[in-house]
Amino acid sequence: MFATQDNVGEPYTAILKVIDNEGAFDTDEVVITVLQVPPTAVLANNGPVSEHSTATVSFSNQADVSTADLAAGFTYSYDFDNDGTFEVIGTTEATAAVPASLLDDGPGARTVRGRILDKDGAFTDYLTSIEILNVAPTASLTNSGPVVEGSTATVTLANQADASRADTTTGFTYSFDFDQDGVFDVVNSLVATATVPASYLDDGPATRSVGARITDKDGGFTDYATTIEIFNAAPSLVIRGAASVQEGAVYTLGLSATDPGADTISSWSIDWGDGTVETVLGNPASVTHTYADGANSYTIRASATDEDGT
Repeated sequence: MFATQDNVGEPYTAILKVIDNEGAFDTDEVVITVLQVPPTAVLANNGPVSEHSTATVSFSNQADVSTADLAAGFTYSYDFDNDGTFEVIGTTEATAAVPASLLDDGPGARTVRGRILDKDGAFTDYLTSIEILNVAPTASLTNSGPVVEGSTATVTLANQADASRADTTTGFTYSFDFDQDGVFDVVNSLVATATVPASYLDDGPATRSVGARITDKDGGFTDYATTIEIFNAAPSLVIRGAASVQEGAVYTLGLSATDPGADTISSWSIDWGDGTVETVLGNPASVTHTYADGANSYTIRASATDEDGT
């Protein structure tokens, strides 16, 4: 048996001599060339990683049949995008950092090639696949409140951001849930602002919670909520009646009220001007009064009360 630890490519001459029991002998020889055996190792990575963050790839369990090669140590090269061109060449570091720019978009994977070389130039290439996770986009949700009941409001997602430049370049979609019932009233709009209809803001004083979602091209999303303050609005009153009436006769005063909110008139207060102040429950279309004495001039004043006040 013949073994050598180094001198790769150098020829060795092996001589065989055979002697019989009478001392006669013969010899023969053979030339042996020692071939290089490349080193081996294990290439691994620290994935999965979030998109647009760095990752590390590392060689471990390095081995070589040559003790001389082991003693001399190894060098390493790294091809971060496996395109055939090494970005790091001949380093003595068994670990390399893969730049965030090459891990920008997830979900996905990045294949990295690593090479281990011994002092004689023999090498072995390995591949490792880094898993890239998508990161949901972020934003801030604001509203145009406070608003008066029965009016519209706007909600806006601003300050949009995403770890992935690819996601940011592509842009985002926006969904809005005007009453936070779990069903989006606006779905996957390209516009970051939505108008909340007056029907959702029809009664104050109160608040309305509105939900919004920002979604990237990969389906990653983040939900937000904003609270719109709703102010009460006083009803608008109109009273109508004849400019004159005979004393002792019945005078009819017409009543009407409008309210921008979903409010109901619960009572009227009528100051007939002659010292009589009358409270009328409900919301009748008209009321009557008798002026006992004339000739006089009276100014009629009225106020109405809904569930939010007078």
